[in-house]
Amino acid sequence: MRYSAVLLDIAAGPMIGDAVVIAESAGRYVDEVGRPPGRCRIGVQMKTPAGGPFHSDVAAVVDQVAGWLSELGHAVDEASPVYPCDAVSAAMRALRGAKLVVDVEARLVELDRELRDDDLEPMTRQIYETGRAVGGAEVVRSYQGIERAASTIGAFFDAHDPVSYTHLRAHETVL
Repeated sequence: MRYSAVLLDIAAGPMIGDAVVIAESAGRYVDEVGRPPGRCRIGVQMKTPAGGPFHSDVAAVVDQVAGWLSELGHAVDEASPVYPCDAVSAAMRALRGAKLVVDVEARLVELDRELRDDDLEPMTRQIYETGRAVGGAEVVRSYQGIERAASTIGAFFDAHDPVSYTHLRAHETVL
């Protein structure tokens, strides 16, 4: 855990030329290791992002952990962010394909040759061909869709803390 925190501290902060800069942390990650998390507002999700049920074994474990967290004094309720699954899937198909086209074509330039039938596995070839049909406007719409999805999902955290495994390590003997 401490090594991961040190790595995060080393990698934190912007690099020259970064298009997007994340606000700096109030402190060092390594100083957070082992620190009790305080009372967290935890939303427990009991269904998949698409709205389907979890496997009963998974649901039982999630319910058990939610009980433990509640016993530890955290505010726990059943809640899920709204996941715009269709929009995210469509955007990722376009972006994944467009990125693959750029990567494959860059490699072909290095090799100074055309794409051959056996260069790509069938699924990768399908993604590549789909990506070749993606236009610039679709790429922009895809990024806009991802941004809307992030905003929609992010609104969930107005009422719930972004709790991670790291936050809960202070209670690891109970969990």
